[in-house]
Amino acid sequence: SPMTSQTAHAMAKPCQRRRLWAVGCLGAYLLGCLPSVSFVPGTLPRARESRRSSGGIRAFPWDTEGNAKAERAYAILSKQFPEAAASGLYMGKSVSKDVITGRFEGLGQILGQDIALAMVEKEPILLLGDSSSQRQSFEFLKSLEGESQKGLALETVQKNPRLLTIPAFEYERTKPSLDSLASAAGAIDFLRPLGEFGLAVAIFGGFIALLVVLRPIFYGVGGWPSLVGALTGGLPQLPRPWEVAQSYGINLASLVALIPLYQVFAAFTKRK
Repeated sequence: SPMTSQTAHAMAKPCQRRRLWAVGCLGAYLLGCLPSVSFVPGTLPRARESRRSSGGIRAFPWDTEGNAKAERAYAILSKQFPEAAASGLYMGKSVSKDVITGRFEGLGQILGQDIALAMVEKEPILLLGDSSSQRQSFEFLKSLEGESQKGLALETVQKNPRLLTIPAFEYERTKPSLDSLASAAGAIDFLRPLGEFGLAVAIFGGFIALLVVLRPIFYGVGGWPSLVGALTGGLPQLPRPWEVAQSYGINLASLVALIPLYQVFAAFTKRK
């Protein structure tokens, strides 16, 4: 009937209003949960920056661990270089907390933050260098890897982090082999527990020990003949080279005059 339809229509209006009200409240709640968006003419909209500087506290929870490692790296550097940390300058360049934590993040992008922190603990001086230069040095070392040497460059710089302080152009000039660098890095890392002067002490001690061992072998001790002399004493004496030359009428002293003539000839041929 007309009365029934009017009554139903009148009852539907409050229900629609309540639905619209509920949808509006839900939309307002969702908009409040989303990060605010800023628009810059000529660019795409982006989320408003929710971090502080690299040295400050980050708002994102997943950055907490990385920020703690950066703080730890800065504390290590401050302990090793207290004057630089207090003044904020090192060799005329800024070493503020923001700069140092930024360099640590750059090193972490190259090697991973866990490895970067372990290397800083060994050599805090890494944080006083430029991250881009360290990246170039590491990429050069990686270029030296052969098919059977994958990962050797990373292992080498972990043992001797100071390898990253050497510019890439210096590696290109000297052309070292990765095997030799790895061997030296292993020795340095082995002697690291001895302290800052451990390597110098080990080299000096090894030199003395070598003299002690080689002296009786080649020279003898306490008037006794050397071990080499005792073993070769019964063998016939080999002729000396200058005696052989003289026996054929060759004067070795006269050959010295040929040296400047050879140098002049070599310089003349190079000009051609």
